Amino acid sequence: MALKKIKSVDIMSFSVFSGILYAVMGFFYGLLLTVFGSLIMNVVRQQSEIDLPQFGAAFGFAGIILLPIIFFVIGFVAGIIGALVINLALVLVRGLKIQLED
Repeated sequence: MALKKIKSVDIMSFSVFSGILYAVMGFFYGLLLTVFGSLIMNVVRQQSEIDLPQFGAAFGFAGIILLPIIFFVIGFVAGIIGALVINLALVLVRGLKIQLED
């Protein structure tokens, strides 16, 4: 088993990968927001005479649609910055040696 050396990381593939991971996290956070938002709206509806069903729909839309998109964009930008930092660190240490098994 020979040691292989990583000299750089492809910025676009790293940022897309990071963005997808963030989007999945955003989806799960969105599910939590939707569930807890619905519970809170039910409590508010029972405690007062205000009936605002559009807020429940807004929680659902924000949680399921908007959060994954926003998280993807944040993850994509963070992936670009992270890949640049990794590439700089790899240049400074002259690569990273890893052992791969066939």
